[in-house]
Amino acid sequence: MTFRPLIIFLLILNSATLAVADEVPALLRVSSSEQPDTLGYNIVQQLSAVTYDLILDNKVKLWDSPSKDIQITASSLQEIERSSSTSFKNEEVIFIYEKWTLTKRDVQTTTIGITFSNKDSRGQEVAYGYVDYSELQSFLVNKMMEMNANGNYGESFGYYIASKRFAFNMVQFNGKVVQSVSESQSILHTFKGKRQFYTTSANTGDEEAKMITYRVSSKPTEDTLYSANSKRLFKMVEDYLTTNKEEFYNLGGDKLQNFVGEKQKLYVTAIEVTEMWKKTSGQIHYEPRTVRFFVNDSALNVLTISELTLMDMELDGQKFVLLLLDKKFNYQITKINSQIINIRDAITYQKALQTYKWSQISEYVKYY
Repeated sequence: MTFRPLIIFLLILNSATLAVADEVPALLRVSSSEQPDTLGYNIVQQLSAVTYDLILDNKVKLWDSPSKDIQITASSLQEIERSSSTSFKNEEVIFIYEKWTLTKRDVQTTTIGITFSNKDSRGQEVAYGYVDYSELQSFLVNKMMEMNANGNYGESFGYYIASKRFAFNMVQFNGKVVQSVSESQSILHTFKGKRQFYTTSANTGDEEAKMITYRVSSKPTEDTLYSANSKRLFKMVEDYLTTNKEEFYNLGGDKLQNFVGEKQKLYVTAIEVTEMWKKTSGQIHYEPRTVRFFVNDSALNVLTISELTLMDMELDGQKFVLLLLDKKFNYQITKINSQIINIRDAITYQKALQTYKWSQISEYVKYY
């Protein structure tokens, strides 16, 4: 693959935007291996995977180049993969075509399209093709980016593409070829100054957010108070479900294979909670989202917090939701964002969340 089609495309964009003040075309090179782990996601890997599936489902078109002379069918793309022994989903580099508009307050961007490429075992360039961003956008605007434990939960692919919160270097800017990484950084700094890339965001200010799933632990620990509270939580739920059989059945208890009637003892074997944890100015705030009870090792239906609040479950006069907020019981984290947490590391991840930088959770666990 050569960069000639890219250069021609950028020159066309440049001539079309000269009349617009401070609007310039930019071609970004985004490498998978250069994405920092602190982001919590790899935009090259995830964007390639999503686009590939859309191409195979004939929901977006793949072209030979930005000039869109020849459409590459799904079967042709798979043949390119087979013949080059490469994978579209595991590519190293993507090129993003954009137009940037400088305002007094920020930099507003319009994404035009993306070229996908890879290298074979001999280091030869493999060009998969080009996709118009206008076709991708409707699928990406509301699709959440998958995050590991380091990531900030709750933003879409569209948000990260618009905000440029990933590592990139410019290959071309305003119709001129950029020769090096240092030149790219210099041009970017000169053009935007202290301005940020404009985007709408679900999170504001310095707030960080992570989606946490944990299970209340009934195993005894050195903290006898927390251990006792955990057991009391299990007993509270058991008593409630035993007394309120109609609600138990409505939660799916009638479908449990190992529940054979009124005489069998009902045991709550797990309590699973999903919460949004938000951190602002060093303080963590908890927002319970769902709860699931496991009875005799079988899962009941998921309860939303509003549904749980309507259930008359109390311990020492305190509602279940308030007990969750107090966190005065033992629990093991099983998932942070999209990352499954191994049981042996659960306590360390919990300590990292409570004491360390949220963008470096995995680093803490690695060296703890």
